[in-house]
Amino acid sequence: MRADLNEAQQRAVEHGEGPLLVLAGAGTGKTRVLTHRVAQLIRVRHVPPARVMAVTFTRKAAEEMKARLAGLFGDGVDVRDVRIGTFHALSASLLRETQGGKPMGELVPEAAQLDLLKEIMAKQGLTGPAWHPLEVLRRISLAKGRVLAADAPELAQDPAFATVYGTSARYCTTKDARSPAAALGRRMKSCQVIPLKTARASLRRLKLPDEPT
Repeated sequence: MRADLNEAQQRAVEHGEGPLLVLAGAGTGKTRVLTHRVAQLIRVRHVPPARVMAVTFTRKAAEEMKARLAGLFGDGVDVRDVRIGTFHALSASLLRETQGGKPMGELVPEAAQLDLLKEIMAKQGLTGPAWHPLEVLRRISLAKGRVLAADAPELAQDPAFATVYGTSARYCTTKDARSPAAALGRRMKSCQVIPLKTARASLRRLKLPDEPT
């Protein structure tokens, strides 16, 4: 076992096939585990660096992971090929790739998306808790993540939502604008999608204990 990893951390780093949920609080070495996990995938499992993605909550955490990973490899591997960043940064990066070098267009911030939804729903007279802008935006993000069009059979039971969804999508097309969720939705068309039931059945859970101070 590595001297800088405790037993639980080592188990997380060396986890084999299938998804793994790591339950960890503050001071448990989360960043260290993730960094060593990436190194494990590249060194031991021979995963190409460009095939590894690590999503963080903040840019600061992403930069820290990149620095730690570079320290683990030195000059042996170009860790710049590893995708490490926030959800929004990685979504923008994927969207640029799908554009094939063409101008990317505008990424609409959440505040502007909410304003657009309020305007659309006001015109349709949609009110009540189910039509809170944040809730509708959440549903739209889920639909985009599933790569659903507004006229998809899955949305047929809620025509009002489908109309809002379709109207917002037409606005984005007209304005050459996209949300970060749309970037990942388009990218998923070329990815293998694992059914949620299958993923849950194979999910292993591991809790990291607090490190001694």
